[in-house]
This record gives sequence, structure tokens and C-alpha cells, in this order.
Amino acid sequence: MTSLNPAQATPPFRMSPPDARDSDCQLCRRHVPTIHTCFRQHTGAIVVRFTKKIEGDLCQDCVKRVFWRFTLHTLLIGWLGFLSFFIAPGFVIANIVNYVKSNKHFSHL
Repeated sequence: MTSLNPAQATPPFRMSPPDARDSDCQLCRRHVPTIHTCFRQHTGAIVVRFTKKIEGDLCQDCVKRVFWRFTLHTLLIGWLGFLSFFIAPGFVIANIVNYVKSNKHFSHL
């Protein structure tokens, strides 16, 4: 009868940030480090408003692509309309905050 050393029975434990995931990116489906984040886009159309949101586990490339696409769209045509004039800046600020958090996460990997 052989005895099993508990250290050999389990893989080594690695400390990582609570939001760190090495899984499939939900946009490009690559198996790479991801982070759960959210970006919003706002379109003001004088009388009506349209919003779009992408939230999920995204890789660094997708975070960058979605951030710039959503934020530039919101900056260019998100403010058209009375309510949109006040909503769009909030979306832009939230996108910037989420982008900075994501970049910090990926720089520590």
C-alpha cells in the first residue's frame, strides 16, 4: 500500500484577483485571460433614445475594441436630444472607468 502525499494530489494553488478569469471571451471566443466588464452606448434622436449594452467576460482586445466603438459613438451622436444631453456624459464616464479598471487588471497578468 502506497501513501499519497496531499501536496501531490492537488494542483498548486495560485492567488489571482477575484475577477480574473482564464476562460473564453464571450465576443471572440478565444481562450485567453478575460475580465467581467460592461460598456454602454447611447444614441440620442431628438425625441427618442436608444441604448445598447455589452456586459460579460471579455478579453483585452475585445475590451479595447468595444470601448472605443461605444464611447466614440456616444460622444458623436449620443447627446442629441434633451434627455440624451444629460445621459450621454454619464455613459462616457462609466465607460472610461470600466476601461481603466480593465487595463489595470490586464497589466497585472
